[in-house]
Amino acid sequence: MEIYYKPLYKPNQVFCGSGQTAIVTGWTLKGTVKKKLEEHEYGAIGQLYSATRGINFLVRNLLWGSALKERIKMIKQNRIQKKVGI
Repeated sequence: MEIYYKPLYKPNQVFCGSGQTAIVTGWTLKGTVKKKLEEHEYGAIGQLYSATRGINFLVRNLLWGSALKERIKMIKQNRIQKKVGI
């Protein structure tokens, strides 16, 4: 089953794939990087021109990703199981 990344912020500025790696290209055009990769090799490709203007959206989008949500859910389950002795 493939999981496609769906950004919450500025989705029209991010190329989405089915991989697990987010690529920030800086000044390199994101389309140039996308042409060299298969869709399963990246989860998201985006450009970050300025650390002060775009970093908020970058961090929020990465935290929004479903893989991270699943990891957080697993950590919470493990803590609950340890508390109740399972």
